[in-house]
Amino acid sequence: MFVMAALEYNVGNLTVFGPPDGQHWAPARPLWNQYAYNPLQINDDLTVPQNQKNQATYMNGKYNNFMQQESLLDENGYYKRPAASLTGLIHCVDYDPLTDSFTVRFELHNRRDASRVADADLPVSFYGANPELDTALLGVYLTKEIIRPGDSLRDLIFKFSASDLSRIYLVVNTRRNTIGPFDSTHFDQPECDYTDNFYYIIDLPKIQRDSVSICEGSTYMFYDTTLYDAGKYHRSLKNQKGCDSLIVLLDLSLSNTVRTQTVISVCEEYNWNGKMLTQSGIYTDTSLTVGGCDSISILDLIVFHPSVDKSNNICCVILIFGMDRLIPNPVNIFSTDKRKMDAIVQ
Repeated sequence: MFVMAALEYNVGNLTVFGPPDGQHWAPARPLWNQYAYNPLQINDDLTVPQNQKNQATYMNGKYNNFMQQESLLDENGYYKRPAASLTGLIHCVDYDPLTDSFTVRFELHNRRDASRVADADLPVSFYGANPELDTALLGVYLTKEIIRPGDSLRDLIFKFSASDLSRIYLVVNTRRNTIGPFDSTHFDQPECDYTDNFYYIIDLPKIQRDSVSICEGSTYMFYDTTLYDAGKYHRSLKNQKGCDSLIVLLDLSLSNTVRTQTVISVCEEYNWNGKMLTQSGIYTDTSLTVGGCDSISILDLIVFHPSVDKSNNICCVILIFGMDRLIPNPVNIFSTDKRKMDAIVQ
């Protein structure tokens, strides 16, 4: 803004000039005077310097251009141009086991001393490794709003799927998917400084995969939840910032209880698992399998006692199909019907 005051016929006039919308005047001192074409004859506080500064050498000749007031060239001899100054910050990286995807929560900032807004569709690239050494591009996020100097875009979300991640790199204002050092040609929008466009994080959620098998009818304690059924379960543990710290994936299966049933017919007695049985009946014995589950054995035992002279080497006389048959020597006879058996005659 330029203000010009004039006094005519004891009536003061104040005229204010400004640049057109969207444009800027060349940089200048807070005041301007043209006397003798020396811009340094008046100080910024409107006092007159006792010792005149040499405009050719003062501040490296920054004001050695008379009415222009301040050079449009920087100290490297380049013309100044409006530019943004962008940075990025990752707050959280979360993992969703249902979709097998990561979610990055981040923000972008345009520094207060920037001279240009950052336009919408600003690209933000995410990499699974150092992009100067690897081409592990995870994806590109595009902004939907402009970022004015001093403003930020917060609570931005980018989702992607990947495996074996150890860190995530964020690079603002680029879509590059090649290896090598970055230079100004790799960035979409003009900036004052590209060196602070990089950010990386190694605080990623750890993913722990557990496979557990329990016996049918048993339960499994998964943190504070009691599980009864086979299936896939997960639990997310948070850190102090509220971000995922540990993801536990549980694959729970059930092992069936082993049940065996045997029908046996014997004479006088039968040794079953170290027990001598002399009476007919149904017996049960429980043990553990190699997997730790119950193994239930059921014995349907029929015991025939001697009814003839043993001196003739005759053990039992049984009735089968209404006929009398003799069975020499004690034998085991297997049948699905404990009331009827096939006789083995030697």
